[in-house]
Amino acid sequence: DKSPLQRRFQEALSACCGDLSSRSLQRDVKGLLASDALAKHALSSAVVQLCFRETSCGVPELFDVLRLLDKPIYDEVCQELAAALAEEIVEVGPIGIPTPRVLEVLRQMVGRGLVQVFGVVAIIEDLVKAWKQGIAEHPDLPPFLALLAVVALAVPRPDLPQAVAASPEVLRLLVERHQEAQLLRLVRMC
Repeated sequence: DKSPLQRRFQEALSACCGDLSSRSLQRDVKGLLASDALAKHALSSAVVQLCFRETSCGVPELFDVLRLLDKPIYDEVCQELAAALAEEIVEVGPIGIPTPRVLEVLRQMVGRGLVQVFGVVAIIEDLVKAWKQGIAEHPDLPPFLALLAVVALAVPRPDLPQAVAASPEVLRLLVERHQEAQLLRLVRMC
């Protein structure tokens, strides 16, 4: 359940998603942050809610709006959002299918340098291990490889090949399964 403060943050952020020229966001957020000791948590909760549970604001637009916040507030919100993203990915598990919003949040965060590629690949490594334990039940391609594809498309630099090379299970899966050849080529191109 949302607190009244979280609801007010959500409304302020959603209102700005359609109008990035609005400078009222900084004023509104500063006022709300000054009004309550738990306001930073409420702001982070509102952002997480808008990213993963609401569709009133597009994910790229929300990230553009967040850039209007003061840097220390922005950094703190992004840290909370990164933790929530990791929880969302882990919650989906090795056989679940990540939602389009989870993939878009991942793409935005990787593309904007808000999460470390090595950290994302480490989570995928854990999913590969869990998936391999149940491979007899689920022999198809693991749907979480979509996460790696999103990272590959969002990060055209050497971080991804290095991260994959440091994750033996991910690398082994990409090499062993011929269906992933296109993804492997994409990873190598980065």
